[in-house]
Amino acid sequence: MQSEERIKYLASYDELSGLCNRTCFMEQLNEWLSHNKSYNQTGVLLLIDIDGFRLINDTYGHSTGDNVLRHVAEFLITALFEIDKHYVNKNVRESILGRMGGDEFAIFLPARDEKKGMETAEEIRKRLEKSRFVEIPGHVTTSIGIALYPRDGNMTKELITKADAAIYHAKELGRNRIHLYCIEDLVLDKIHSRMEWKGRIQKAIEEDRFKPWFQPILDLKDNQIHHCEALARIRDTNGEIILPWAFIDTAETLGLITAIDRIIIRKTLMVQSNLRKQGKIFSFSVNLSGKDLEDKELLEFLRSTIAETGADPKHLIFEITETAAIRDLDKAIKFIRELRLIGCSFALDDFGVGFTSFKYLKEMDVDYIKIDGSFIRNLHKTQSDHIFVKAMADVARGIGIKTIAEFVENSEIIKFLKEYGVDYAQGYFIGKPVPYIEHK
Repeated sequence: MQSEERIKYLASYDELSGLCNRTCFMEQLNEWLSHNKSYNQTGVLLLIDIDGFRLINDTYGHSTGDNVLRHVAEFLITALFEIDKHYVNKNVRESILGRMGGDEFAIFLPARDEKKGMETAEEIRKRLEKSRFVEIPGHVTTSIGIALYPRDGNMTKELITKADAAIYHAKELGRNRIHLYCIEDLVLDKIHSRMEWKGRIQKAIEEDRFKPWFQPILDLKDNQIHHCEALARIRDTNGEIILPWAFIDTAETLGLITAIDRIIIRKTLMVQSNLRKQGKIFSFSVNLSGKDLEDKELLEFLRSTIAETGADPKHLIFEITETAAIRDLDKAIKFIRELRLIGCSFALDDFGVGFTSFKYLKEMDVDYIKIDGSFIRNLHKTQSDHIFVKAMADVARGIGIKTIAEFVENSEIIKFLKEYGVDYAQGYFIGKPVPYIEHK
């Protein structure tokens, strides 16, 4: 008998928090919506997501994470009881509270309009931020997405979808904030697009359809090409080649970029090794995401893959954007040092747009800077670009760093780059990316 009651309980309630589970919450909300269809009643749905909950789990362990979830549930029960006292009467039922799964909670506020719903959401956010949990230092913050009934939908699923989109936008804006769903955000379209691209990226990884394409880099001293950059491409199921701008943002956001980077690295090392066996010495640059700085296993992957493929680390250059490097300078410096111990070189990409001080360059011990294309593409037209490019080339040369100019699109630019002592040039004038190596 007890086991039957337990089964019934678990069918409707979340064992960890004691709150309604997702199914129960949706059933109760369905019931309220059905009952109020013929009335001019309004309501507000809040979806509450704990910011950085995965980090709490990873840092302090799952048992601490579970305790935080229990505390948040208890806080919401108490807070909602106090809030409901001002609204609940014989004609208005209590608010509905549930745990939707993971670190997400939901509250439906009957008989509340936009103003009251926003006030309640902000009160919950502020009060929770001020709360202290024994298990972890600092505050627990939340992002709260808000959807209005009937404005944003009159069906449970529709309201949850809109509130979920609002949470997504709150997190994009910096977390620890509330956000009311707004159709102008176009967040749903972005979510749908990202989910679709996530599936396409995962399938391309499974079917081995990520390929490196190679763009030549010209040595301005001898006018020869000994070096190229490996760029990620997807060969679509219909044979079409998909460029990075279509998938990189989604891959970084959804945690797929490190898998892509490893595929491109491995295939590039194999190409370099095969050329080397033919007696052809060629250097390759490979892009890394800022996320790769956090991948503790990447350096070991590089060591083992270099050994396995027979590639020469002295002719491997790894690039990361200037903005990604300065976002966590200590981590970048440590990563670059480890990379150099393996024998590889390092380039700072898009240099000049992130306002990096030149003193950081020596601290990071980079081998190359790639002068951002925004300074190069109009070099033959714009006087201020001459000043910046010459200054970057002079300082880099003074501290022993090679310079590469991006977006070189005509011979006039080449003339100025040589005049200013820039070492290398890359761009469509030199050559477009191709799926093979042209080596004379």
